[in-house]
Amino acid sequence: MKDKCRFSNIKIHEHQNKSYEEENHSYQNMDVTIKKISQLQIDEILNLIGTFDQYQRVIYCLLCFVIFRGVFPVLGIILIGRDPGHVCNATFHDDNSTTTFVQETDPQCYMHGIHNSKNVTVPCPGPWNYNKSFTSIVTEWDLVCDRSYLVDLSSTVHMIGCVFGCLFLMPLGDKFGRRPVLFICLVSITILSIALAFSNFIWLFISLRFFIGALNMAISLISYCMISELLPSTHRTLPVIGASLIWSLGIMILALAGYLIKDWKILQIVISLPNLIVILLWWFLPESVTWLFLKENYKETIKIIKSAAKWNKKPLPSDLFYESLCSDPSEALNQRAPDSHCPKEDLQAFMTTDPAKHQHHAMPGSATLLPTETKKGSLLAVDGERSPLSTANGVSDISNGETFQINNCLANCETSSNDDGKPLSTDVVVSIKSLFATPRMLMYTLITYYLLMVVSLSYFGILLNTPALPGNIYMNLFFTSAVETVANVVVMCVVNRMGRRKPICCLLMISGISNLLALEVFYPGIKSRYILMLVWTMIGRFGITGSYNMLYLLLAEIFPTTVRNQAMGSASLFENLGSILAPLVILLAKNDTMVPLIIFGVLTLIGALLVLVLPETHLKPLPSSVKQVESW
Repeated sequence: MKDKCRFSNIKIHEHQNKSYEEENHSYQNMDVTIKKISQLQIDEILNLIGTFDQYQRVIYCLLCFVIFRGVFPVLGIILIGRDPGHVCNATFHDDNSTTTFVQETDPQCYMHGIHNSKNVTVPCPGPWNYNKSFTSIVTEWDLVCDRSYLVDLSSTVHMIGCVFGCLFLMPLGDKFGRRPVLFICLVSITILSIALAFSNFIWLFISLRFFIGALNMAISLISYCMISELLPSTHRTLPVIGASLIWSLGIMILALAGYLIKDWKILQIVISLPNLIVILLWWFLPESVTWLFLKENYKETIKIIKSAAKWNKKPLPSDLFYESLCSDPSEALNQRAPDSHCPKEDLQAFMTTDPAKHQHHAMPGSATLLPTETKKGSLLAVDGERSPLSTANGVSDISNGETFQINNCLANCETSSNDDGKPLSTDVVVSIKSLFATPRMLMYTLITYYLLMVVSLSYFGILLNTPALPGNIYMNLFFTSAVETVANVVVMCVVNRMGRRKPICCLLMISGISNLLALEVFYPGIKSRYILMLVWTMIGRFGITGSYNMLYLLLAEIFPTTVRNQAMGSASLFENLGSILAPLVILLAKNDTMVPLIIFGVLTLIGALLVLVLPETHLKPLPSSVKQVESW
């Protein structure tokens, strides 16, 4: 019995020692893998798991749904803030009688009566009779006549909130991670959006719209960042532009919801529900690999890489992830099994910290680290072939588009980097003053500021002016989304074929001319003039949407690497200024419907001419300095 117990203790001790050795080797392998991973560039990390395979497609679809729900906080005001039609119904007192008047001049805001035996026209003191076809915040708080500006003010406050979210919430995603900040904002915007339906006075409604705008901007920008950080730079352009198609789909759904739901409070609750659904993605949406890598959180990076590679059924390179070939490295180190494909010398090479001493043993189809490649080229190859990231001259191929930002402040999602993909040291980063240091750079900078402001002003102005268009508002919204879809598809087709500058110029010209041709003054006495005006407005919508999407690509490629993030961030402030001014310009349409179209048309045509002053950036390497931009 004692011998049996002694034998059992020996077996347990041997098992513990073996487990300890395996765990120790596992830690050693992880440490070496981390060291090797840290020497790679971020595009090489992303290429390890494929370009746009099953894993990337699933994450891309989840992030597109996050973008989809962002339509409703921005454009919901078009439906919940419209006027169903009203007439004054007030009691007028004179010396001899009390009479209810039906107005003869402006039945919406003024009343005509007799005072001291004289005919007078006075502002209607209220109340108003409203069309009962639907309700809105207008009917809720009598936002008509001298109070109608509050509807447009709520849109302006919402846009100011977007600037706040861009400046103060977006950087939190850089510091604490994309995923946690994204979902905290989603929970917050869900609560505030539902609370919006229960506002009991207009100033509370406007205040909530400010915070909703800030949160929605942060959510949208983080989502676009995560999409751009999901894919290598050579495969990033079309998916990011394609995400804009989801925005167009959201406009269609908004039009359908408004058609089916006539009570503004119920409509507001319904369009808030997608936020609640997106919160459930917490268990399915991983952190950005790019952010983890730049924050040097290599363990989590490796974990996600392995998971993604498993999803894509893509073998990992043996010299980076030895365990992908050997399930028991400790056994392989001691002896080579007869049927093992893990030779002892391979494991010893893997344990070597000097990449130049690696003995490569790759599975068919796996990527292998090639130390002979220069840093400016790709370090990865597939089956002995060079990666598409590298070109003959060692410069990254940008024919399919480089890193670029879409929408406000998206430049914040990228860390300034040098040609090796590593963060720039503080002594290398050039001050934003360099954007104004030379006459040519100053001209390029001011033109980009103007273009972003005008394009944003026209885009949101035309969109928010939808209720003023002739015809059915729901069909107009549907046509708007259809036109945006066509514009996005056209941009995806021409972005890598015709360059940047000429297509943007043509699209801006189309938008500007169409806005001017939509003026009613050109169609006196024509019965179908409203149809013509609507057609020209939609054509203008096509032009401004297409130019908006392509403009950010041009700007991201024209600014030098050393100040690109700072330049895009400062330019986005002017873009936000345009979106803030858009509701105020629409307010001018209360007195003259032609004024907004004239403003949009003239400013856009000027922008079309200014684009031709900028250099063409297509098929050119990204500039690394102001001096390189000056040489174009």
